[in-house]
Amino acid sequence: MIAAKDRAALPAELDLLALKGAAAADLEDIIAFGIALFGEKQALCSVASLRRVFELLDAFPALGRASSMLGAKGRGFVHGQHVVSIAPPIRAS
Repeated sequence: MIAAKDRAALPAELDLLALKGAAAADLEDIIAFGIALFGEKQALCSVASLRRVFELLDAFPALGRASSMLGAKGRGFVHGQHVVSIAPPIRAS
């Protein structure tokens, strides 16, 4: 997880991704690593690419492969070296 003092150095584009909990922390770590290793320009390209995957999966969640780790209806979508995991929303009965 990125320290609060280092979070300000991350690109503003991160604020546009509505991720929560561990997913948000994982993405922050991926981007911080990308900035350190490849520079901000490449890290921003990665963010844009992941955003397209998130939008695609939001529109077509069945594109991902079934993943028993995420429950009966969980899916995983391979994108580069990453796997985007999605699970159906929990609805109150």
